[in-house]
Amino acid sequence: QGLEKCLYMGNLDAKRDWGHAKDYVEMQWLMLQQEKPKDYVISTGRAESVRKFAEISAKNLGWSSDGNSGIIWEGEGLEEVGRRADTKEVVIKVDPRYFRPTEVDKLLGNSEKAFKKLGWKPKTSLEELIEDMINCDMNEAKKEFPEMKKFITYLKSNEPTIRDYAKMRKYTRDIENRYLLNVDLKKMIKQHLYFLPEKVICNFYSN
Repeated sequence: QGLEKCLYMGNLDAKRDWGHAKDYVEMQWLMLQQEKPKDYVISTGRAESVRKFAEISAKNLGWSSDGNSGIIWEGEGLEEVGRRADTKEVVIKVDPRYFRPTEVDKLLGNSEKAFKKLGWKPKTSLEELIEDMINCDMNEAKKEFPEMKKFITYLKSNEPTIRDYAKMRKYTRDIENRYLLNVDLKKMIKQHLYFLPEKVICNFYSN
């Protein structure tokens, strides 16, 4: 239900060691408590592909029709696409622009030293990390969109100020990076908010 109907990605099979910031910050704090500084590797020890990350995310969003993966993959190479398992809508495509010239196929850390010396190990699984990210984004969106809608209503009957322009830039950035939960609000933003910065600039230079 976002502004974009399709997510364009690069190397779907690149594997990464995904970790939660709260686990890593805890380890950083432990490092700072030591009398003598030492080098440590902070990692989960689990590497999963970008493809797998997308599948877990889709399942978390409720796109799975049978309790398995929320994405159905079709095709190969640059022609590969990912469909929602429930609606069969294409939501992922491969775009060569997002391939890195010096791609590393697999990044996997070994934090055994951190565990032996400091007793640290990550507490958050990849599945929990993804669920946390989605829930956080959804909750922030629910809080921000009513305020955004009120602001747009205000702009319809008032001449925007420079301060309003700064707020518009923030909202524009936010809606580019978040899912819109309300379809009507999505249409409203696209119809009005995206065109307001140009109007503000013209008014600013004409005064």
